[in-house]
Amino acid sequence: METAMRTWGLAGMLVIGLVLSGGVSAKTSFSGNVDVVSREPSVTAEELNSLAIQAHGEYQQIARILGQPGAEKIHVSVEDVEISFTNFYRRTIVTGIYHLKNGQVPLAHELTHVFTGRGVSEVLSEGVAVYLQERVGKGRVFPNYGNELNARLRENSKKWNIPVPRDAYAFAERNINNMEQMRPRIISYLMAGSFCRYLIDDVLGGDVPKFMEIFHNGDFLAIAGKTRDALMKDWRGTVLKG
Repeated sequence: METAMRTWGLAGMLVIGLVLSGGVSAKTSFSGNVDVVSREPSVTAEELNSLAIQAHGEYQQIARILGQPGAEKIHVSVEDVEISFTNFYRRTIVTGIYHLKNGQVPLAHELTHVFTGRGVSEVLSEGVAVYLQERVGKGRVFPNYGNELNARLRENSKKWNIPVPRDAYAFAERNINNMEQMRPRIISYLMAGSFCRYLIDDVLGGDVPKFMEIFHNGDFLAIAGKTRDALMKDWRGTVLKG
């Protein structure tokens, strides 16, 4: 059994509170094609409203950049989790209370995964999400927390004594999902984001749809004019120059 309680929130958005069996209260906010829900008592309707507005705005920006219509319904759930993640098939993003309260929800990053799914490699899959988070996202979020990607990469590399390797692509591919060693994982995310930014902005002249061809088929030579290894060598040189 559930009882619906409706109140109008910020910006004219409808916030629906559901009192479910067991007395658990759920709050939902809508903006455009995005709905944001939470059953966590500490999450306020105002916070959900703000997150819904942000998600809708960033969703539309990413759709334009990717050359896609952006008509899909998106669901965002705020829960007691430590790491944000996306269920691509359900068009669902799960993020944490801590991230919401501290302005660290990686919305643009996770929305990118909703649009793109998985590419031919972890480097491209996570790298383009980091790139679009930096380009259109808000907040100080993982992995660079508001800092310029290459500057943060050089800083962490020096601080943690993890030099940017010559085989950076292989290193990142191994460590992006390495939950046991967070420093190599963070370095890998930074490298992936920096490399994808270099590939999109410097090599492809900002042509994100063309980058997405590489994302799906891995043919660097045909689309970017150089092999992956050659591109990585050039990219590494730009990072180390500072």
